[in-house]
Amino acid sequence: MACRHQKTVHEDRDTQWLLRVFEPALKAYFDNNADRAIYLYDSIAHSIKEPPNPDVMIFARYDLLHNINAVIRKDNGKAIVYLDSAIGYLERHGLTKQYPGTYFGFLRRKGELALFQGNYNQSYDSYLRAKQWAAKYLTPCEIADYSYSLGMVLYRQQKYTESAAYFKESFDQYFSCRRPMEAIAYKQQEIAGNIGLCYVKAKQYDSALAYFNTALAIIQQNSDSMPLYKREMTRAVAWGNMAKVYVARNKLDTAVDLLEKSLAINGGKGYDRADAQLVQAQLAEVYEKQNRYADMFAMLLQLKSGLDTLANPAAALSWNRLMAAYYKHAGQPLQEFRYYQTFITMRDSVSRAESAISQADISRQVRDREQQLEIALLKKDNQLNKTYLLITVSLSVIALLVIAFIYYIFRKTARLNRLISLQKGELEHQKVELEQQKEELEQLNHVKNRLFSIISHDMRSPVNSLSSFIYLLEEGDISKASLLEYSYPLKKSLANTSAMMENLLSWAASQLQGFRPSVKSVAIQEVAATAIANTAGGAEEKDIMVFNEVPPGIHAAADKYMLQVVLRNLLSNAIKYSNPAGTVTISAAHTGTGVTIQVKDTGIGMTADQVKKINEATHLQVLQDTMGTAGEKGVGLGVYLCATFIEMMKGPLQVESEPGKGTVFFVRLPA
Repeated sequence: MACRHQKTVHEDRDTQWLLRVFEPALKAYFDNNADRAIYLYDSIAHSIKEPPNPDVMIFARYDLLHNINAVIRKDNGKAIVYLDSAIGYLERHGLTKQYPGTYFGFLRRKGELALFQGNYNQSYDSYLRAKQWAAKYLTPCEIADYSYSLGMVLYRQQKYTESAAYFKESFDQYFSCRRPMEAIAYKQQEIAGNIGLCYVKAKQYDSALAYFNTALAIIQQNSDSMPLYKREMTRAVAWGNMAKVYVARNKLDTAVDLLEKSLAINGGKGYDRADAQLVQAQLAEVYEKQNRYADMFAMLLQLKSGLDTLANPAAALSWNRLMAAYYKHAGQPLQEFRYYQTFITMRDSVSRAESAISQADISRQVRDREQQLEIALLKKDNQLNKTYLLITVSLSVIALLVIAFIYYIFRKTARLNRLISLQKGELEHQKVELEQQKEELEQLNHVKNRLFSIISHDMRSPVNSLSSFIYLLEEGDISKASLLEYSYPLKKSLANTSAMMENLLSWAASQLQGFRPSVKSVAIQEVAATAIANTAGGAEEKDIMVFNEVPPGIHAAADKYMLQVVLRNLLSNAIKYSNPAGTVTISAAHTGTGVTIQVKDTGIGMTADQVKKINEATHLQVLQDTMGTAGEKGVGLGVYLCATFIEMMKGPLQVESEPGKGTVFFVRLPA
């Protein structure tokens, strides 16, 4: 897909820089020394005067802290807090697309930890966000990490067939990677080993051996690109895994040879000590089966020495069970009972945790949430189709009104031209009347030209966008994930067009012969409340508070519909030219024999020239529209329409404003 990223150049570059510069801190982390890892990271960070990218150092520290709490301190809750900090930092600073793989990794890891903590909804949401992000921005290589993560979750849930399927999917996806060969080979041999372990659990031993041998073959084929210590360490892990098959088949001598070879490597300093502990437990168990109790006890003492410095819950569980078995053979029931009781307590604790995790069907829940999103998108499609139909009908009505209006202008132009020719040579006061009528004709021509501009540009753009969007839907060239991105600006554009159409219809109606306001006593507070409700969406989007401070009991002589149009337009303008988190206030009071309504905002204000055009013009013209604080568009018809309606209701429209100090519109009506 065109929109899908490779891992960005700076993401790979920054990752390599971090690994090189902060290697001492990472080494301390791998040695399970949490406090020293944090100390070294902060010390190195403060010594760098001009880091290539300060942002990377911040969210990388969150990543280190999350790993320390999840892996070393076993505190998933605090680990999730640091993951949320990293995710939030990337989102707030607009770095998600600059570091797509990093952002995906944080989401995926949060889903995994939340699942193990029992926060299933949080887990499913994080996994779904990770999956959608990967599908949109990442290559199959990065998506391999998602498949691998689900494979690990399902393995812990003891769903070995499903786990193997996800591991195989991840294994195949890694073939598309352009990472260094060492990294790909290391990951593929690990996944092959995991598939083999799934088959061991499923008691399909031939398949298990085949995948363990695949892991060894990958290590051998890439021996030149892998460092010696890593090559030996991965071989040792594979040998230990293969021993499980031979133990299950009661080929104990072969199992012992493999386990001793594995322990000879990973038991050494700087190698995989955690795996060595598990191998020691396996060896002790095999020695028990061979009745080699002295060797068994010696191996258990070695294991205990390692557990005192490096916690390993799985190895500790096996150690307590095997110690109980040893003392049973030695005929010491009290010691046997002591270790067996500890084993039962630890086993029950692990079983409860695993049982809780096994209740969550992660893959099905992610699919269900995707389906829910698809249903929501279909509903939105249906709503959009209804909107398109309404717009089509409205545009047709507007076209008829525009034609009628043009005909009206031509009729009036002909009448005024005849009147001008007949009035030549008459008295001076008749000449003044002719000049006024001429000015009215020029104003009508200006409005006509402005309307043509609106129809040819402002209405054509959203209609063309709508046509293109419908074409994409019909052709199937738009993904579900992209639908939301395309529909939001289109919806916003159509909302502007809808407001423009409503003003055009209202103004066109006011110009028809015979149109008269229906003036009655109107409750101002009620009309203000309706106008606030009609503009609530725009106010909410910009976090603007709108206050109705009109006292109850204030009435004015007005056409209720026309006054609603006026207040709605004034409110819309106030919201449009206010900065986010601003305020807009409607108030009213009796002044003399009438009522004055105020619409006040804390926005960007108006220039003296704009104020003069509104307050002093004999015939208010359609104003040149300016962009709102959030880039909102308009056509400049709103204030003109307000002035027209207020004048028809026997009242003036005035404004007070200064740049940067907000604006107050005054609507004065008879009581």
